[in-house]
Amino acid sequence: MHWFGNFMGEMSSMPGVESLLAWGMRGAPPRTADELVEGLDRSWRFMADLLNRWDSADMQHTFPFVSDGYHYDNSRSWVTWHILEHDLHHSGEISIMLGMHGLQAPDV
Repeated sequence: MHWFGNFMGEMSSMPGVESLLAWGMRGAPPRTADELVEGLDRSWRFMADLLNRWDSADMQHTFPFVSDGYHYDNSRSWVTWHILEHDLHHSGEISIMLGMHGLQAPDV
């Protein structure tokens, strides 16, 4: 949520999604399974709405970013791929953990 909302300034495009930012804060309460499903659904709707709205030129728009003293200009397409590769990594972890417990991983 941070990359799409805070970094690229898109948080206002979907009311209610900003509450998801607090989920990762220190001391945030544990979430129920229903809350997790609803949160994932809401965050993916938010990102899908943005991707449907942006055209090719929008995807090339860059945002300044400084990390460890280095300056980068990250494009919307870079941010989108960054989020996707992060989620793919964790999806693999979830699949492995489910398999270790004899459970079927979801079809993605």
